[in-house]
Amino acid sequence: MKSLYFTLAKDNILKNKRIYFPYIFSITFLVAVFYIINSLSYNESFFNTIGGQTIVQFLIFGSYVIMIFSFVFVFYSNSFMIKSRRKELGLYNILGLEKRHVILVVFIEFIYISIFSLIIGLCLGIFLEKLAFLVLLSMLDADVPLGFDLSLKSLALTAILYFGLLFLAFIYNAFSIRHYTAVNLLKSENVGEKEPKARMLLALVGFILLGFGYGIAISVKEPLSAIALFFVAVILVIIGTYMLFVVGVTAILKLLKNNKPYYYKTTHFISVSMLLYRMKKNAVGLANICILSTMVLVMISSTSALWFYTRDIVNNLQPNDVNITINNVLLEEVETADTIVDQYLSKADYFAYNEMEQPVEYIDSENIAISEYMAQSYLAHFITLDTYNYFTGQNINLNDNEIIIANELGLNFSENINILGNNYDVVKNDNEYVEGLHLSPSISEGEIQVVVKDDEVLNSIFGSFDRYYGINEYDGDVEAFDNIVNEFIATLSDSSIISMSTKAELNDLMVSLYAGLFFLGIFLSIVFIMAMILIIYYKQIQEGSEDQKRFEIMKKVGLTNDDIKKTIKSQVWIVFFLPLIVAIVHMLFAYNILNELLTLASMIGNFHYLPTFVISIAIFIIFYAIIYKVTSKIYYRLVTI
Repeated sequence: MKSLYFTLAKDNILKNKRIYFPYIFSITFLVAVFYIINSLSYNESFFNTIGGQTIVQFLIFGSYVIMIFSFVFVFYSNSFMIKSRRKELGLYNILGLEKRHVILVVFIEFIYISIFSLIIGLCLGIFLEKLAFLVLLSMLDADVPLGFDLSLKSLALTAILYFGLLFLAFIYNAFSIRHYTAVNLLKSENVGEKEPKARMLLALVGFILLGFGYGIAISVKEPLSAIALFFVAVILVIIGTYMLFVVGVTAILKLLKNNKPYYYKTTHFISVSMLLYRMKKNAVGLANICILSTMVLVMISSTSALWFYTRDIVNNLQPNDVNITINNVLLEEVETADTIVDQYLSKADYFAYNEMEQPVEYIDSENIAISEYMAQSYLAHFITLDTYNYFTGQNINLNDNEIIIANELGLNFSENINILGNNYDVVKNDNEYVEGLHLSPSISEGEIQVVVKDDEVLNSIFGSFDRYYGINEYDGDVEAFDNIVNEFIATLSDSSIISMSTKAELNDLMVSLYAGLFFLGIFLSIVFIMAMILIIYYKQIQEGSEDQKRFEIMKKVGLTNDDIKKTIKSQVWIVFFLPLIVAIVHMLFAYNILNELLTLASMIGNFHYLPTFVISIAIFIIFYAIIYKVTSKIYYRLVTI
């Protein structure tokens, strides 16, 4: 008797391979991906790599995302499978098997699926983990360690997690079988849906939520505001998307139905009627596809933008190879600091200048005041005339009460202006910044450069200032920099803050940061795309199975195979491309807020997000079209059997 149950379980999987095999493949893939990311996060080699700990944090975050996603995905797929097999399970009851026997068969199926997906998934993960590790090291430009690491902790965690998820899915199936009677199971496939109502109030609420979400996205002007408002906009758009697909698509189909010249054509009549009567099931699936598509586009376009522009980001943040900075230096200590530097570096090896940064509020063309809120201010860089002339190659003279203002923001300044309580005459308005200066990462609305006569004027405004020593292409002993810093610390007053930064260190930090984001973005995008493909596939399988008998009846009354093809094509173009169109609309409205977030992440005031934004959408459109081309053929084969 026991062998009968094992035979039934095996035959069920093989006979329903069209449903089971994609499910098993997806679980196997998730097992492999989770093991890879989890194993990499435990890889000790990363802790010996510059920036490796940053990547580990991203990987840990990614493992949590995949864990949550796996829970949702397993139960979504399992729910579809158990619904598709209700008639078969009901037939077992009719043939004499008790519910406990049917549950036993389902339990053996669970064992088969668990063993296969875990063994193959873990083997695949172990094999690909080394490849993923090498790719990450290549992105970090790090040395490849010898040997092969096998993370037993990751193996155990992955096996426990996915065995537990599959077991929970089995428990759900067991309760479903106990809940339904044999008659319910046999008739469940024939239960149709009533034509849904086009609830305009709900549609209006959906439009309002989308409008608010879009409004937030396009109105954000500061990077800091983008962080707080991004998640609000995302929640509003997600809720609005589900509401619009549930009632909005129904409204569109009803409009098409009321359009007599369009509706009373063979292919349109059939496709619109079929879609309209099962729109309740279609709507949620289409909304899921739309949300997943948007998530993939956001992740790929943003993480790839940061990765490909890493060099520009580093050059913008640190134009010099080495910077030694004294914050809050006193005017009388500048000469002492220069003497220390001259002991280790020649004048030709470095340049030095004084500067002070201050968040300011642009009140009007005649008044600039100190601002207490960085996100709502401009960052003013106060420099001296000597510095300005040195970097611009000019020879301009200024009096004590005269200044030059440089900005690329389009701000207007009067000839007489009050800055931080002091009155000045503006002798020149520059539309371009002085290049080559050390600029601190700014999350303000923009930057202004104010040029004053000399150090005395700069000191009179702030009481102290910052002194920068920039070194480029230095061929001498690098220990000189450490010696300079140590002497600064020992000699200058306690109020001074000494720091040193190098372009090489910043490059390593940024590469590790953006490589981790890009790597995780690729992995999560692949997982979400896989889920999207499976949703589309199951959707086509389910609808193809339901429509098979309907098309058989229609063929008996004169519908040709060519008409069926046209009907399928019409059905695809009416609804199936709506998720793609809506996802692209979401992305267009999200461009501004995403650009602000990337500005904050990159600390570049004018971030180049548009190229990767456009390329990502273009590639995804092609990929999406291929998916539907393949799945529509599956649907066609089902309805023409």
